[in-house]
Amino acid sequence: MNASALKRSARVLRLLETLIFAHRRWLLAILAATSLLLGWQASGLKLDAAFDRAQPADHPYSQAELRHRDAIDGANPMRIALLRKAGSIYDPAFLSRLKALTDGIGHLPGIDRSRLRSLFTPEVRYVEVSEGRYFGASVVPADFDPENASRAQLATLRSHVAKAGITGRYVSADQRGAQIEIAWLARDPLSGAPYDQRQLLHSLDDVLRAARATSGNDFSIHLIGAPALAEALAVEAPRAALFAAAGLALSAVLLVIVLGSLRVAALSLGCVALATIWQLGLIRLAGIALDPDAAWAIAVTVTAGLIAGAQFGLRWLQLAAEGDRAGFEASLQTWRQLAGSLGGGLLIAALAAAMLAAFSDVPLSRQVAIVVVLGLIAAVPMVGLGLPILLSWTGTLRSRWRFSSWLDALIDALAALSRPRAGIAVLVAVGALGGLSIWQQRAQPIEPAGADLARLSPDNPAKTDAAKVAAAFPRNVREFRVIVEAAAQACTDAEALEQLDRLVWQLENLPMVTGSTALPQSLKRVLTAFSEGSPKFRVLARNRETLTQAMAPITADSGLHADDCATFPVSLYLDRRDAASLATVAAEVERFNRDNAAEFFDSHRDVDAAYCADPRRRDTANARACPIRALLASGPLGASLARQTALLDFRGTAALIVLGALAFGVWLLLGDALATAAVLLPLAVAGWIGLGMAASSGVALTLLTLPLGLTSLAAGVGSHLLMVRHLRDSIAAGQPLAAALREALAIHGRVLLVALAMAAGFAVWIAAAYPAQRGVGKLLALAWTTIALSGLVILPAFASLLLTRGGPDSSGHPSRPGSAPSG
Repeated sequence: MNASALKRSARVLRLLETLIFAHRRWLLAILAATSLLLGWQASGLKLDAAFDRAQPADHPYSQAELRHRDAIDGANPMRIALLRKAGSIYDPAFLSRLKALTDGIGHLPGIDRSRLRSLFTPEVRYVEVSEGRYFGASVVPADFDPENASRAQLATLRSHVAKAGITGRYVSADQRGAQIEIAWLARDPLSGAPYDQRQLLHSLDDVLRAARATSGNDFSIHLIGAPALAEALAVEAPRAALFAAAGLALSAVLLVIVLGSLRVAALSLGCVALATIWQLGLIRLAGIALDPDAAWAIAVTVTAGLIAGAQFGLRWLQLAAEGDRAGFEASLQTWRQLAGSLGGGLLIAALAAAMLAAFSDVPLSRQVAIVVVLGLIAAVPMVGLGLPILLSWTGTLRSRWRFSSWLDALIDALAALSRPRAGIAVLVAVGALGGLSIWQQRAQPIEPAGADLARLSPDNPAKTDAAKVAAAFPRNVREFRVIVEAAAQACTDAEALEQLDRLVWQLENLPMVTGSTALPQSLKRVLTAFSEGSPKFRVLARNRETLTQAMAPITADSGLHADDCATFPVSLYLDRRDAASLATVAAEVERFNRDNAAEFFDSHRDVDAAYCADPRRRDTANARACPIRALLASGPLGASLARQTALLDFRGTAALIVLGALAFGVWLLLGDALATAAVLLPLAVAGWIGLGMAASSGVALTLLTLPLGLTSLAAGVGSHLLMVRHLRDSIAAGQPLAAALREALAIHGRVLLVALAMAAGFAVWIAAAYPAQRGVGKLLALAWTTIALSGLVILPAFASLLLTRGGPDSSGHPSRPGSAPSG
């Protein structure tokens, strides 16, 4: 920024100064009216958890699942499990209630009846192979009357269940439970209006409540799935709010100690509280359905607002004490010195968060960033306008602001870091910590599978329900689904089926795969009947007519193929769900695609990769055959893999986006490349070290913790900006580096103790029973601790190397020796 631009900026600030301080009452009335309006808006804000919000919408894995969602089961259906306390499911009373519950759910609005599955839906089928004959039928015949079933009928039903291979999915392994799978429609097929999942859940609760009332003490009913997550989080809300209040109370006490004034601390807290109300109101006005996870981002903006307010309050106390100034004069002088940097710092952080939101394809991460943007924007008028006006009406305090002896000693020690040798020693130590961070990050969990349940308290009903259902139906949580694309009517294409069979064989041989379900297995069972059930003939036929006969009992309702026989889900069941195991399965699928395509093109010279990649070929009547293509991924573990790969792909890009936006904003404000580096390098180094500390403390890298950490880093730029600007202007005025650094620490460094106070408040969350709150508390405590230490220790070390030469001050010309630099 050149001298003329700096002078224009100064003129704008002078104009704003006149408008603000000459019309304080009118401006305060406008702020109060806006607070009432946005508070009314905020009162209608509700939390809304949605499974799809945590999925990377533009990732190829998610796109594959969405593209074939109508042909196969989705990644996260709702499940209702009925578990008997004694006896098996083959009991007339139990089966009657299971049938009644299935029928009741099927009539609810918003339920996708075509994907409703239980023992009493005709789509759950078995294949009978006996004495050279075969046929397929529903596990429960249409004329089966569970209430009046005889022992012989119940024994037949048990045999049908065994033949259908549904144990572990629709019937528990111990035969004491049955399960209903539900999928919901995204929109009303008639009106096109989106369905309210909360209303769907309430309707489902009514049905389940009636079923529980008639169950007596015979069985229990458990519901799991994404729509139930909002209710599960509602159970956590009161305890989470209690620990949040306890942490804020501790931070408030420490804020009073740091400021040395209860009155100024109360005004700062009040302005930040109003800014938070603005933020919530803006969220509702923006039409955002606030995810419970994204709500943690409010803690980032509260911290940023308190640090900015404390910075203004500290400087106001200093000026009021130095010249025995009245509140108005001290407020006016403080606003002149700090308004540009404080407001600029908040807006620069908002810019970085906005860029993160713009480039993120995960709705949850994007929403976290948007919440931060709205909070930082709301903090600008409340802290930059409201607080100065309130302080202007505050009289001169009797107990004047002064340093304590221990703080003087600390500032003297930190100022010594301006010496080149001390600065180099600090940077060497920082480099060693950065190297250690690399080693620590290698063991950091990456978006672990089952994270939705892991974040709930042990006694949360949803978690206990999920644990019981997972124990009875292990396939629910261990399923990894590969989606196979082929030409239409590939069910009777021997060559396509052979490729599909080879894919299943390759995947079954992976050490973490314990079983699978796919079309070739069912076809082989049917074809074996043609050879009197001899195992040696358990192979796929090469004749199309034979395959057509064998496919007769295996309808699309079986879930093994789509209606047009062009899509085939392959379900794998894994005994390990860690990121490495999922990556191994994904690598094997990619290897199959590569090797299978090479082999196919080698034997089919009339086609090549370019021809098969052209989607228009499917519309031609004489389309030539192409190799099948295995896509990733669906099922519970497939959804986890999509999140993991998206996170690994985006984390480096996200960090560069945030740092780039910060660099642009700081350079625009300072107009000096070296000063910009002095602001950002300590923050970047602190962020890298903090990431290693978070990894060593057990904080997983997720699509929530990544944007929370990065936006916290961005929100910490304001304090660094003020210190570097003061240092640069003081050095330009001819002040020695050590004296300039001590003065900067005395005037602006103390606010970093507020960051430590907020970190202490977040540390209180670590004692919470709510695992999600514990994890966020660890992350934010580490983030703000490293930000504070980077400003107090790392920034002086970098300043000793980058700010040793004078340059223009904030007004565009060298400052006079001894003058106080403006902000």
